[in-house]
Amino acid sequence: MTHSETNPYLQLAQEVPERYIRSIDEDRALIERALGYEHSFAFEDIKQGVEAGLMQYWPLPNSVVITELINFPQYIVFHIFLAAGKMTEIHGATPEILAWGKSKGATEARLHGRPGWARSYLVKEDGWEISPMVMLTKPL
Repeated sequence: MTHSETNPYLQLAQEVPERYIRSIDEDRALIERALGYEHSFAFEDIKQGVEAGLMQYWPLPNSVVITELINFPQYIVFHIFLAAGKMTEIHGATPEILAWGKSKGATEARLHGRPGWARSYLVKEDGWEISPMVMLTKPL
């Protein structure tokens, strides 16, 4: 059995629209700058996730979006966990990116980001809601 037969995400990632295909290394500085706010991942983790088909890489002319599909027992979430660059570009690409997630069976999209996203076009113009859930952290 090949890796793509055992990993359905690999097949999904290979279906990302052709116009988004370029080397993730070209966006390393932009991704690392965004990762400066979130210490769960390093650039190499993102790159490996994209190469393994676990994450989707959406390069835009001056921006980048990283997504993943998360399978919960009752539904699939399309998780946008990194978006960096020009907000106007990201806004323009959001409908196509979300449509791709929906086409893969996701019934909900979630964005994990800094507090500024709560004041963004997503909430003001595109119908996203601020989750009633709160994330608490504590160093151990």
